[in-house]
Amino acid sequence: MLSRTIGALVMALGLTVSASAKKPSLNVAGRASSGFNALDHVLQRPLGNDTFPAGQNFGSNMFISAGAGVSLIGDDFNGRLIPGGRIGGQLGGWITPVHGVRLGVDGGIHSVHSGTKRAWFGAVRADYLVNFTAMLRGYNPSRWFELVGAVGPEYQRIRQNGAWGNEFGIGASMQMRFNVAPSMYLYLEPRMSVMAGTRYDRFYDWRRIKIDASMNLGLGYRILRGAQRLAGATGFEQRNDDNLFFGLGGGIWDMTRPSFPRHMFTERNLTAMAYVGKMFSGTSGLRVGLNLGEYDNGRENMKTGIASLDYVLNLNSLFGGYRPREMFQMMLNLGVDAAYVNNSGGGICPGVNASLTALFRLSHNWGLFIEPQIHALSREFTGKLGASYSPLAALNVGLRYTVGDFSRLFPDSYADYAPAKHWFLTVGAGPALRMRGDYGTGAGAVVGFGKRFTPVSTWRVTLDGSIYPRSPIYVSAMLAADYMLSLTTAACGYDPDRIFDLHGVIGVMGGAANYDSPLRATYGVKGGFHAAFRLNKHLDLFIEPQILAVNGPAAYDTKLWTPDLRVLVGLNYKLGTPDGMRGTLSETPYGERRNFASLAGALAVFSGGRQDMDGGLDLSLGRWFSKVSGLRVTYANDWLNGYRKRFYVGTAHLDYLFNITSLMDRSSARRFHIIGALGAGAAFCGNSDAESSLGPAVVAGVQFRYNLPGNIDVHIEPNVTAWANRVIMDFASPHRFTADMRVSFGASYRF
Repeated sequence: MLSRTIGALVMALGLTVSASAKKPSLNVAGRASSGFNALDHVLQRPLGNDTFPAGQNFGSNMFISAGAGVSLIGDDFNGRLIPGGRIGGQLGGWITPVHGVRLGVDGGIHSVHSGTKRAWFGAVRADYLVNFTAMLRGYNPSRWFELVGAVGPEYQRIRQNGAWGNEFGIGASMQMRFNVAPSMYLYLEPRMSVMAGTRYDRFYDWRRIKIDASMNLGLGYRILRGAQRLAGATGFEQRNDDNLFFGLGGGIWDMTRPSFPRHMFTERNLTAMAYVGKMFSGTSGLRVGLNLGEYDNGRENMKTGIASLDYVLNLNSLFGGYRPREMFQMMLNLGVDAAYVNNSGGGICPGVNASLTALFRLSHNWGLFIEPQIHALSREFTGKLGASYSPLAALNVGLRYTVGDFSRLFPDSYADYAPAKHWFLTVGAGPALRMRGDYGTGAGAVVGFGKRFTPVSTWRVTLDGSIYPRSPIYVSAMLAADYMLSLTTAACGYDPDRIFDLHGVIGVMGGAANYDSPLRATYGVKGGFHAAFRLNKHLDLFIEPQILAVNGPAAYDTKLWTPDLRVLVGLNYKLGTPDGMRGTLSETPYGERRNFASLAGALAVFSGGRQDMDGGLDLSLGRWFSKVSGLRVTYANDWLNGYRKRFYVGTAHLDYLFNITSLMDRSSARRFHIIGALGAGAAFCGNSDAESSLGPAVVAGVQFRYNLPGNIDVHIEPNVTAWANRVIMDFASPHRFTADMRVSFGASYRF
């Protein structure tokens, strides 16, 4: 019986070994299997980790990184601790895709309790690394996220209260890597070390073992070599003015001080920067820069300027090869300075500088940058500023433009762009909120036209209006010029049939506004995003959140800039290519009946009045001479609410009419028109008891006209009429002109 049992076990074992031997071996590339069978794992060794492809070794998979963070040390992590800071760098490499090593050097300030002197330290450490992502999911150099663990010994040299001490310990961390480019990654790394030593202040209770916890944020580079470096890289080309770049930005600067970094930038000294440079290779270039700003030394604001000549080193190209289409790049800048301080006896102060430019490329040409800077200048400069500490630290953000031939670099986008419709009309409106002053919730509106002149870039001209109805009413009308950058085209290429297109928008604007006083000039800048949803080949629906900075009439100090927030919703109507001038008048609705007569009523706001709604009546007679040009004679009556009485004003003016839509689109079937109007004439006050005389008047507006059957047209026309003050002398005004901002609603008959 026993022999039979032993024989059965031997036979079963033999079958198992035989089945295992016949089973195909699993390597890293074939981790996945169909189903689970316990017999597959009997008497088998665990699967091995990945190995690098042939030709790659430790030297081919090295990396360098640097970062900074905050730290807490001790056993009393509560609100009484003032956090410390650390900065450091690491050099390491991967032995296999899973296992690696690194050496690190750190330095900084330990956390202390309030009222206790800081403990400065320097540290070295050696870590064993394990890539958990590669261990569980296999080797993939294109993976965008990785989780890396580290553990190893650490030594710290500490100085506190004038005495030195030594600390030894062991630390462990978990690094989250975000691979933003083939050679570059960003990381977030919490780390905890157990340290033993005696160089701690009294608040640590003189214990020899402490916990050192830190949270670090940094940047790393894989040092690519051989085939890895060549994959995706291109040769550096230098044609005409290619690789010439310009930057414009601003930020804050301050002198560093012993309480760094807790009190840095508390004075909020503003600075502006500009630079121009050129890359002479994929890694190296030169730039000339200028920083202008103020420094508050506690007694006065000192104005200063720093000119610099910098060597520019592209870190992405240095470590990973020249890849001009990478969206995120880092540049190290090292240079010499020449600084000047006004009202300080003259003289130029020499110095040196170092900065790091983080560039986020919106397209081949445009990019956003953030640049921390350090300027180490002579003691003479510090003395002229009346400062006690140095060097000068600055943090700037801005926009950079790199010259390059987009059509040569992106021929596919231009092939699709050429036959597409580029001119467009735009109209939109939405709620607005003014962030300074008691204006209440208002509204904004825009009407205008634009053109997409490259697959990435668009210009737009609009008539921009705002109204805040809370008493006293605020009304403005401004002409705005905008530049729009297609972020989706920059990232994914041009597609005329794309359903969604996101643009960045920057612009300037200027005009007039009325607020509790006669009409005054106003101007400003704006920025935002333009999100367009394609409805059909002619029509887009857009949503455009904007931030405006406006300088104009207000109830407080008019030198202050007023920030406005608003969200516009509207339509873009695409017209086609600018070949309308080649058409003839006979192709338009005005071909047979080019004369017209119009009658319209108007709602208005008088700049010299009580901010009540005024009214008017217009009568016009005109003629079209071509598809785009015409003239009209208009007589307008306005009933205006002045500060003390009601006025009746009559205005006669001759206007030039410019059909914008006919210029951009030669379609003879089009019924909708946008027509600009600009004219001049004379005005008088009809009140018998008013002190007035005949005076000049100017008129500007935009008419939106729609052709109905039977030679009838209807229109809406926002416009502004400005008169000389002598037309109405019965009210006080510090300005030579007053204005009437109007919106006319009317109809025309063609004959």
